[in-house]
Amino acid sequence: MKKSQITIFLLIPLVLLVAFLLVFAFIKSVSDSQGKLQSNLLFSDTSQKETLTRYIETCISDVSQEGIYTLANQGGFFFSNQDGSMIDWNIPFVNYNNNKIAYQIYSPNQNFVSSDIFYPCYTARAYVPPIMKGQYCFESYNHFQPFYIFGSSGDPIKSVNPDLCEAYNYSRADYNCFCQECNGYSIESQLENYIDYNLPLCLNFSNFYDFNISSGNISSDVLIENKGVTINVDYPLIINNQGNKIQTFTEKFSITIPIRLKTVYELARNIINQEINNISFNLMREAHSFNIPYLNFDLVTLPINNSYIFVINDTQSNFKGDNFLFQFAIQNRQPALDYYNPDNCYIDGKYYHICVVEGQKIFLQPLGFDPDTSDLLYTYSGWKVNYDSLWTTTSDNPLPHQEIFKSNYNQWENSDIFTTTNQFASYQTNGYDIGKHLVNISIFDAFGLRDQQEIRILVDDIPHTFFIAHSIYSDIPNDFLSFEDPVFLNASYTKDNIGSSNLLYQWEDLTSGNNWPYSYDQEILSFPASITLPSIFFQNRSAISISGNKEHISLEVKTASSVIGQYQKEVNVFECLPHRFNSAPYPFHNYNNDPYPNLPNNLNPLFANHSCCSDGSDSFSGTPYGSIMTGSLCYHFVDYGCHFHFDLNDQRYIDPAGIIVSSIEQGKLTNPLTFKSGDPYKELYRREISVSCGTSGNKCDGDITVDISYEETCPNACYYTYPQNSQSRPLNLGCS
Repeated sequence: MKKSQITIFLLIPLVLLVAFLLVFAFIKSVSDSQGKLQSNLLFSDTSQKETLTRYIETCISDVSQEGIYTLANQGGFFFSNQDGSMIDWNIPFVNYNNNKIAYQIYSPNQNFVSSDIFYPCYTARAYVPPIMKGQYCFESYNHFQPFYIFGSSGDPIKSVNPDLCEAYNYSRADYNCFCQECNGYSIESQLENYIDYNLPLCLNFSNFYDFNISSGNISSDVLIENKGVTINVDYPLIINNQGNKIQTFTEKFSITIPIRLKTVYELARNIINQEINNISFNLMREAHSFNIPYLNFDLVTLPINNSYIFVINDTQSNFKGDNFLFQFAIQNRQPALDYYNPDNCYIDGKYYHICVVEGQKIFLQPLGFDPDTSDLLYTYSGWKVNYDSLWTTTSDNPLPHQEIFKSNYNQWENSDIFTTTNQFASYQTNGYDIGKHLVNISIFDAFGLRDQQEIRILVDDIPHTFFIAHSIYSDIPNDFLSFEDPVFLNASYTKDNIGSSNLLYQWEDLTSGNNWPYSYDQEILSFPASITLPSIFFQNRSAISISGNKEHISLEVKTASSVIGQYQKEVNVFECLPHRFNSAPYPFHNYNNDPYPNLPNNLNPLFANHSCCSDGSDSFSGTPYGSIMTGSLCYHFVDYGCHFHFDLNDQRYIDPAGIIVSSIEQGKLTNPLTFKSGDPYKELYRREISVSCGTSGNKCDGDITVDISYEETCPNACYYTYPQNSQSRPLNLGCS
C-alpha cells in the first residue's frame, strides 16, 4: 500500500473526530440555559432532540425574564402599545430612567373626597354616614380617625389594581395566593399573556435544517412561588423529518426563574394599601420596618411630574447582572391639617377656636400630615400678619372699639417658637389686642398643594371689676348698709367690653367668712331677696351676717375657664338707716286723720319716714349716725270726737293704726272714758296719742301713750274731727 493511501485512511478518522467535537460544543452551549426541562420530544436523533428542547427552553426563560423585568420596572403593567399587553387603554405613567412607570397611587377621587376647605372629608356623592361629610366632619377631623382615604390605587379609567395571582392559583404554591380585586389583570395573567405573545417571536426553527418545524398556539401558566417564578408552557409542535411522516406533539416545558417577585410585590401592595388609608403612614420608614432581608428602598422626587417613584431593590434576586427592581409612581396628594380647636369656646353665643384674656399668651400648635412625605411648610396669615388691630376710642366713636389697619410684619412667624420649630407659633397679647380676630394657618407640600383652616380668636378684656353696696333709699349714700333694711351688692358697675353675658360672679364676706359659689345670675345679690313689708321684721340682721361698723366684701369675676377680675372694698354697716320722708313712720304712714301726708300707694311701706334712726344731726342724747333712738318721740297727734268715737265696743270707734286697742290691751290708756252729762251724743272729748321709738330704726314701734279727756258738752251734738295744721282746737270745732 502506498504511503498516500495510508495517509488518507488516517485523515478520515481525524475529520470525523473534529466534526463530533464541534457538534458536542454546540449542544453544550445550548444546554447551559437557565431552568429545568421536562420534554417528551420524539426524535430519532438524540442530539437533535436535546438541541431543540434546550433552544425552546432558552426562549421561554428569556421571554419570561424580560416580561418580569419589564412589568416590575413599569409599576405592574404592560402598556397598551407594548407587544403582549392585555391593557387596551391608556394607563397614566411618568418617564424615569428610560422607563415608563405606571402609577399605583393616585389622588383621591374628587367626586367623593373634598379637595377644598373641607378636605379630607367626603362629598355629598360618597356613600358614607353624614358625620363624615361637610362641615360636621371638618370640625371633627383628626388624623387618628381611621375612615378617611388619602389616595386611590386603581387607575382612573377602569380602576385596575393588579392582584398578584388569579383565584385559580389558590394554594398551588404552598401559600394562599388569590385575587382581591379579581379584575382579570393580575401579575400572573399579564405575564401569561405576554409570554404567549412573545415566545413565538423568539423562536426561529430555520436553524434546524434537517427538520421542517412549525408550532400551534402556545399556552403558558405562570406560578409565582415564594422564592421564584415557575413558567409552565404547553407548546404544540408539528415536525416533518426530511419528507418522512409528519409528527404532531404538544410538548410541556417548565422553567423556574429565581426572582423573589412574590416577596417584593406583596410588600409593595401592603404599603400601598396602608399609604392610601393612613395619613401618618411613611413609606420609607414603614417599608424598612418589615425587616425583609436583602431589600433596599428609595423614594425619588419628580418635580416636573408632581410625582414620586418608590423603588424596591432586591439585592438577592438578579437579572442580567443587575438587582431585581420593582418600582411604581405615586401621584402627589394633598396634605391634611388636623382640625385645630384647643379652646372650643362660646362667648355671647358666638363660637371661637381660641379664647384668651388680655395679657395672656396665644399658642398656635397646628398639626399637619403629608401622605407622600413628612416635609411640610407651615404659614400664617391674617391678624398680626396682613392686618393688625387696636382697641381704642376715637373722636368719631368715643366708645371703646376695635380699629383695623394694615400690617406687613408677621408676628407669628417671627416668634421664637416658630423660628425653632417652623411649625408652632405664639404671640403675647396686651390691652390693645382686645376683640375678635381671624388667623389663617396653611400647610403646603413640596409641590404646592395646600390645606388650611381659619382660626377664630377672641381676646377678652379683663373686666374692671367694681361693685357698690346700696340700700333701696335714694337719700342714703352707697356702701351704707343696715341690719334691718334690704341690702344690694351690685356688680353691674363692672365694665366688661366682651363676653359680659358670660361672666361668673362670686361674692365673699371676708369679715364673717360667708361666701356664695360662682354663678352667672349673681351680678346683683340682694338680702333679703324679697323687698316686702315683712322685711322690716327681718331679725337675722342680714344674710351676710355682718357685725361691727365695717364689713369687708370681696367680688371675683371670671369666665367659665379662668379668673379674670377681682375687687374688694369696705362697706359701712349701721344699726339702721336714717331715711327721711314726709310721711309718718310705719305703721302710721297712711292714717288719714293725722296731720302727716300719706305715703303714695305705689311705694313699699319701708319707704316711710325712718324717724327712729339718727342721721347724726339729732339732738336726742347725742345719738350718732345710723343708731336707733330708742325712747324718742316718733309719732304724735291730737284729735277730738264724741264718746262713742273712742269706745272700742262701739261700731263707730275710731282707732288710728290700731294703737288704741293695743294700748288698752297693754294697759297704757291714761284716762278712761267717763260721762259728764250722761248724753254721749253731746259730750266732746280730746284724745292725744304719743308713740316713742322702740328697737327698730325704720318703724315706730315703742311705747304708746293715749290720753283721753273730757272737753265740753255741745249744745246740740258732737262729731268726730281732727286738726288740719295745728294742735290747738277752735272752740266751735267738734260741736254743732
